[in-house]
Amino acid sequence: MDRAVTAIGLGWGVVATGCLMTALPAWGEAPGKGSRAYLVATDFATPDSVTGGIQEAVDALPPEGGEVYVPAGTHVIGRTLIIKDGVTLSGAGPGSIIKKNAAFRVNLVEDARKGHDYVVVDDVSRLKPGMAFFAVDKKHRAGIYSMAKFFAIDRIEGSRVYLKRFYSQGAGGLVKQGDRVVLKRLQEGEGGLEDDLTVADEACLVNWFSMARPGDRVTICDLALNGNREEQLPELVRAYGGGIHHGIQRGGSHWRIERILVYGTALGINVGGYDKVVHNCEFFDNWFDGIHSGGGIRVAITGNRIYRNGNGIRFCKGYDFNANVIVSGNIIFGNYIGIDWLGGEDRNITISGNQIYRNCFGGIVSGTGLGQGKEGRTYGARNIVISDNAVYSNCQERDYRIRASGGRDLAPAGMVLVNLTNSVVTGNRVYDELGEYVLKIRERAEAGQKRVNASWGYGRSIAPAVLMSGDHILISDGSHQEFHQVVDPGTRRPMGDGAPHPLLILADPLAFTYEPEKTEIRIVGSQPWGIFIGGPEARGNVVANNVVSGNSVGGILWDGEDTVVQNNTGPVARLDLDRTLEENFFPAEGRADLPNTGFEAKGEWVLSESASLARPGRTGGKQALRLRVSRDGEVAEAVSARSVTLQPNTVYRLSAWVRSSALEESQPVLPSLSLCGREGEALSGGLDVQTRPVVPLRRHPLYQPKPAPGAGGEAWVRTAAEITTGPAPVDARISIRLEGARSEAWVDDIVLESRKPLAKAPAPDNDNQWKRWSQYW
Repeated sequence: MDRAVTAIGLGWGVVATGCLMTALPAWGEAPGKGSRAYLVATDFATPDSVTGGIQEAVDALPPEGGEVYVPAGTHVIGRTLIIKDGVTLSGAGPGSIIKKNAAFRVNLVEDARKGHDYVVVDDVSRLKPGMAFFAVDKKHRAGIYSMAKFFAIDRIEGSRVYLKRFYSQGAGGLVKQGDRVVLKRLQEGEGGLEDDLTVADEACLVNWFSMARPGDRVTICDLALNGNREEQLPELVRAYGGGIHHGIQRGGSHWRIERILVYGTALGINVGGYDKVVHNCEFFDNWFDGIHSGGGIRVAITGNRIYRNGNGIRFCKGYDFNANVIVSGNIIFGNYIGIDWLGGEDRNITISGNQIYRNCFGGIVSGTGLGQGKEGRTYGARNIVISDNAVYSNCQERDYRIRASGGRDLAPAGMVLVNLTNSVVTGNRVYDELGEYVLKIRERAEAGQKRVNASWGYGRSIAPAVLMSGDHILISDGSHQEFHQVVDPGTRRPMGDGAPHPLLILADPLAFTYEPEKTEIRIVGSQPWGIFIGGPEARGNVVANNVVSGNSVGGILWDGEDTVVQNNTGPVARLDLDRTLEENFFPAEGRADLPNTGFEAKGEWVLSESASLARPGRTGGKQALRLRVSRDGEVAEAVSARSVTLQPNTVYRLSAWVRSSALEESQPVLPSLSLCGREGEALSGGLDVQTRPVVPLRRHPLYQPKPAPGAGGEAWVRTAAEITTGPAPVDARISIRLEGARSEAWVDDIVLESRKPLAKAPAPDNDNQWKRWSQYW
């Protein structure tokens, strides 16, 4: 029944494409024996089998391969399935479930030495020959580079368990040597324990393993792989590391993976290697990645649904390069990042025709984000085509602060493309639609309550499905407004016309009372920018014919040598290297009218005895504020004589130019700037933010890996602080203080800028398994 087709599935549907594929049996269609060997897995099931007969059936096939059929039902395995060359593993559809067994450990009761082929344990009742285990203790933990610690049980003699090397990945295991990852040449059965394991360090065997490792020319189709997440015991992960727990592990080449479900694993599938197709599958609820490509060459990832994973699709930059990869026609949503870690030596990759939405951070991310990688350098990719994707309503995490260190810096945009070269970004629709959805309240909502009975105000039965747990809303009646996070959209109670409506459960109580006829609720958009493309190595790129609109801050923010940005719909801004990352990504909406911010006159500042106005100012000739602390306990202070009105739910950035020097040999101190309310009280619950030196982007580690300059000497440096107002307008004054060390400071050119109102960051999601798992790895 081989035939050429020109359509791929999108989820369970079909879209047209130019890919040429070979058809496989439809879901639930009984496979035919044909001319190849054909075996049924359950015919080989015995009480001694740790794979429900599946591995035994695969092993029984002739050298040229054949097909093993897994009937409907749940088949529990206690070791990795080694799918040898030329084998098809098929099932009856999603009802054919291969499930990893529950995680458990057995404790060693005697120390085991490096090179030994056995351990002595306290309980063998759950053990069988053939089961797979990591041999670890709290000093020698499992992890992604720990395959040399991976064994199968050879035999059991009393309380002594004999181990043999488990043939699991290539010709041996991935191991880390310094900063390099290499393939350790360990054959099956070769070698003993990798480390000395001691009872004092709680040595044990833990049954982590990947569910399947395919060889060459393998097909896996029409079944489900259940990693049994709920029984993997996080306390074991915390104590002993995670091991490798793939659904399908990187192995041979010329794979075809179609119409399967993979869920509940640490990593759904690793498509590193050559000539692989992953088509019309679902990957969900996996801790790390739904699909991982570490060294994938000629790989097609098409028509899949990828959701609620750590990352949807992850290119493993820095480990190995990916080339000639097609990512097309996928639906990718609800992940940490949609498509991530494109970079390093990755090349010739096409990302086209995907729907990428409501991921925690970016929809598509290349490079390392906005800072240095762990090795102190940035990564880019080349000859990349990103076209015809719909990327919308991402950045759900809502942590709008730019984090300045590490490879996981937040980049608040639908597409974050760092250090791309010779690449094309065209025909994409990058937007945020959440702000288009408006609700009404159906009954009076009292101050102090957390429940709001809402209505869509029109009879769209599908509309409530738009609102999700974790969304932010703005409640407003014209006189008051406040932001809230939705903990639960609530019960959908029928309206008079039969359409459902949400009963919202909020994270915090309402500050004001709202009446139905006056109040509307708007879902707050989450994606600040549409596309960011830039970086010190970015060059030769074309960004054209994209529709980038509806994002809360801007459309396209770009930089790069020989980069062409043209014919795009939506606001476009060039990266300003003289401003900070924060100021580029969140530019000011406007400047507040401040009193005498250059200190040219005396009448608008109230000065303490240790403060004065003196020449010269920063630009010469004009005055500046001079603060001098010459003895312990002294405070020099200046407060503006008149106040400025701050708008509610708004972020304000207060900045100034300062210079500071020590009066003795001690380190000079920067003055603090703050916005103070009535009677000197700080706003927003005491957010009197200490000012910090501002590093222009051209001196940021992204562009020049040098440490930021400290405050000291006589050079003028720019400082800044931010403050967020509450739900009501407030009158505030500017306070400038110098206290502590014996120092002299000068302040000039103060600026107060407002940004668009932003919802507060959500509370940590303790149920997010990806976050829980990643901190233990």
